[in-house]
Amino acid sequence: IPSLESLVRQRAAGQRFYLEELGFVSEIAWADDVFGFPHCYPQILAKSGAKYFYTNKFCYNEVNKFPYHAMRWKSPDGSEVLLYWMQHKNSWARWLKTFRDLSVLLQPGASVELDYMADLDKARASFSDKVLPVIGNMFGHGDGGNGPKPAEIIEQLCWHHQGFTKLGTTAELFSMLEPFRQRLPTWNDELYLECHQGTLTSIHMIKENNRTAEALLRSIEILNVHHVLAGGKDYQPEINDLWKICLFNQFHDVLPGSSIPEVYRDAAREYQALFKRLYEIRDEIASTRPSAKASNTRVSITIINDQSWPRGGVVTVGLGALLGEEATRAGNLVFSVKDTEGRPYPCQLVSFPHHDANREWSARLGQVTGFDYQKNLDGNADLETFVHPLYKGYLWILVSREMAVREFGQRELIISWQEGPAEIGTGQNAMKDACTAGERITIENGAVSIHVDTQNANINGSMASDGTTIVKSAGITMYEDPQSKFDAWNIDPMYHEHPVAVPGVESVLMDNAGPVVTSILLKTRPSAAGTLFYHRVYLVTGQPIVYHDILVNWQENHKLLKYKVEPVFSADMVSCGMQVGAITRASVPKNRFTDYKAKYEYPVQQWASVEGCVDGKTARVTLLTRNKYGMFCKGSTMELSLLKSAHFERHTPAATLDPDDPRPQLIDRGFWRLSVATMIGNAQPGWVDSWRAGEEFNTPFSSLPCPNPSPLPFDFDFDFDGCDGSAIITAVKMLDTPPAGVNPHPEWFLHAKEGEARLPWLVCRLAEQEGKRPVVRMLAKPPFHVLDCVELDLLERVLGTTSNATPERTADGISIQLEPHEIKTIAVRLKMP
Repeated sequence: IPSLESLVRQRAAGQRFYLEELGFVSEIAWADDVFGFPHCYPQILAKSGAKYFYTNKFCYNEVNKFPYHAMRWKSPDGSEVLLYWMQHKNSWARWLKTFRDLSVLLQPGASVELDYMADLDKARASFSDKVLPVIGNMFGHGDGGNGPKPAEIIEQLCWHHQGFTKLGTTAELFSMLEPFRQRLPTWNDELYLECHQGTLTSIHMIKENNRTAEALLRSIEILNVHHVLAGGKDYQPEINDLWKICLFNQFHDVLPGSSIPEVYRDAAREYQALFKRLYEIRDEIASTRPSAKASNTRVSITIINDQSWPRGGVVTVGLGALLGEEATRAGNLVFSVKDTEGRPYPCQLVSFPHHDANREWSARLGQVTGFDYQKNLDGNADLETFVHPLYKGYLWILVSREMAVREFGQRELIISWQEGPAEIGTGQNAMKDACTAGERITIENGAVSIHVDTQNANINGSMASDGTTIVKSAGITMYEDPQSKFDAWNIDPMYHEHPVAVPGVESVLMDNAGPVVTSILLKTRPSAAGTLFYHRVYLVTGQPIVYHDILVNWQENHKLLKYKVEPVFSADMVSCGMQVGAITRASVPKNRFTDYKAKYEYPVQQWASVEGCVDGKTARVTLLTRNKYGMFCKGSTMELSLLKSAHFERHTPAATLDPDDPRPQLIDRGFWRLSVATMIGNAQPGWVDSWRAGEEFNTPFSSLPCPNPSPLPFDFDFDFDGCDGSAIITAVKMLDTPPAGVNPHPEWFLHAKEGEARLPWLVCRLAEQEGKRPVVRMLAKPPFHVLDCVELDLLERVLGTTSNATPERTADGISIQLEPHEIKTIAVRLKMP
């Protein structure tokens, strides 16, 4: 679930603690009781000081035993760590036969590299008759996390005194495994746990707030770079502390959604404080910039593209932040938007924000999702307030692709208004009025047209601009999800056999129509349990994307809500967005590891796509998600999990809810906004379009309530030599201060020398997504020029300088060569005016 940058910061925070307290970095990464790991993780571990990795959860697999206890785990870039996992707890004596089966050694000189779609039976021909003569047992209650009990210690001492085992450390275990490294099989894939798949979905509020925190922290770091290079205060040390709030709430069992209500109420208060401080930092930075000329009828804002590609899209401006108490009369005003070159931008008053409001810097910070979690179990009042606000509180501004803001660029927009009736549905870019025919409504925007079924709120037919139907249907579906021992953790593997009827539509309304967006609002009848849905389906002018907001007062008992997209073509593979690039999984079983019984739910980040032939062309359908991480794909039909209704975990006497605060029994009751979208069109090589659409669906433009701040002092020039879009910039930040204490080696870190306070180092993290070898050039803008550049590891320790040509200095900047699937961190020092 955590993003790439979250995984990097988790490692950096932990290893920095080791450096400051103990004077060294740990070569062993230990992650007990974690429900799977992404394919990029060995690279993150290796580039943050780890040689070895220990975990234990794969004994929980429901269908297949993971095939090896010890292996070389490899990332797509070639980085690897020596991995060992063990059977559960202190019961290893019962598993000696299994240990023997899974303690595999290769024949001398043999090499075996496997993944989930490999033929494991064929690989056995390279196995030795001898087994790995090392067995590890990390004993202790609660997956090892609760420490050993006296009886467990006595048992281990008995084994020890009989000469069968040796009490020692994890470091000793890996030192005994190291001589066998070259004879261990290599695993080149993610580590997927065939259990606890429900944790990808349980507790909507924690997933939403985590993703919002990740997006805002990334944006504020980029804004801080703008600020520092303009001579302002460096907020990076404070931002690092704010990151720790986000990282702490990713801890087990918080982010998985398997904790008690008190945990999520505490988390909501921490997120509220985090977001509040981020907005304050944004405002403090804005206050140091020149103010726009005072006017009661116009204001300037600066939008900033935080992405490493030119970007268009919707900018949402909250009228409360723009007009204050006058926002209620916005319906009597006519708005117009221009940039400093006088170019006009379509704009429209809309009743809802495009993204979650707290991610929209140009809207006013509100209460975090899930504040006072489950204190009010009936969300009807909140649902009706969101769906039917007193006034249209948001101004949507459309930045077309033709007027896209360049990568890491910024643009000043001048918003003005005057008295008069708001014009709706006019102008050259106005969307066509919806057409009603029988039991469906058709809307189109020049890039896509859709038929919305007025009986069940499904989108029955999505067509590309040439009229070709690509998606047969899209909409919610619901299944029985019976109670289990680990209710919030698990999903019933047979849920597909038990569908539940979804309530039909009661009323239909076109609630927004204009030059930027047209939306259809459909209200359903309540379910038997009292669940009420509003569906808002909308199109943005010129975008080949169908947006679908499911607004729900969730009252179900042990049901699973999913969003189902069924293309017209067939497929046997699905590409799923991950922390870097994507992973391709079989959507039709190819072996026992890809069988539907083993993989009936798996992780996805931001997007998933399938491809197939339509009228002789290869079409692609991409499902976009903001804060949902569990999906299943059968053939070409994708299903994204939206909500569960499991029981909370049992609480202990230390739980803090009092008699006046009745303890909720089922998770996620109440009002939620669930946002998904479907992008359709002809398939392009690689994942670039899907990746960019997923990132833009998750992160709006950053903005400042002031004219242009100082721009970044460099441009990015992507010389891909046919690798267009395969490189991305995942983070831009100021360099951290070196760890405190006397033990860290002084040459490991960059230090500001005397007289160089005005020569700050900034850090750029890059990633290659598609297995290509792009070159990225950072071009300094006059009067700045590059003084120095070095490559860092993920702990920001120095790896190399210009002397070894990684990165390479050029006349006007830096040239950075990326290897396939590589994550690379660069520090640049600029001469400032």
